[in-house]
Amino acid sequence: MDPEQVRSVRMPTFLLNGRHSPGLFHRLTEALAELLPRAQRIEIADASHIMQEDNPAVFNKAVLAFLQRQSA
Repeated sequence: MDPEQVRSVRMPTFLLNGRHSPGLFHRLTEALAELLPRAQRIEIADASHIMQEDNPAVFNKAVLAFLQRQSA
C-alpha cells in the first residue's frame, strides 16, 4: 500500500469491520482510516469478517446510513 496514493483518494470511503474480524483486518482499516481524508469507519458488533451475514440488520443500517449521508 502506497500511503501517498491512498491519501490522494478524495471520495467518501466507508470502512467496515466486524468486532470479531481477524486482527489483520482491524489493523488495515485503522491504517486506511488515518490515510483517507474522508473515511468513515464502523465496527459491527456481534460479527466476524462476514458481518453482512453475522449481523445483517446492523450492517444494512450502517451501509444505508452512509449512502444517505452521501446523497444529502
